[in-house]
Amino acid sequence: MTAIAACAPPETENAALHMLPNPTGSLAYNGGYLFGKTFWSDTGHGVVFKVNASTGDETILYTFAQRDGFPGNLMYHAGKLYEVTSGGGGGHGSIMSIDPNTGAAKRLYKFTGGTDGENPTGLIFHKGAFYGTTAGTGTDGGTLFKFIP
Repeated sequence: MTAIAACAPPETENAALHMLPNPTGSLAYNGGYLFGKTFWSDTGHGVVFKVNASTGDETILYTFAQRDGFPGNLMYHAGKLYEVTSGGGGGHGSIMSIDPNTGAAKRLYKFTGGTDGENPTGLIFHKGAFYGTTAGTGTDGGTLFKFIP
């Protein structure tokens, strides 16, 4: 179990905001909430969570199932969380959106393992499109991809 610690100026004490099983990757922040993910959980391949940055109260937004794969990079953009998964969506990974209020998830794209790559590992948003990288293709190294929602 890992704790999220509140970092404060040197004259004050740090404090754990919330204990999480297997957290991984970076956090996103919006509207007083920290959004993150765990790589693995007792109920599936990990979860997407939100933690109230003031109170430490946690809400599980989405629990990954085997069909989803393992969570990769998480980001917040224009009122939604976006996640790339490896291994899910037919075995080659996917791009998903998750509503930060309801936890409703939608698969936006399923990687084929061909020239579009497989097992995406990165994701950013720039000028109307998502850009990311994959760890491989069906025949070679990885790819740099562009996805327009």
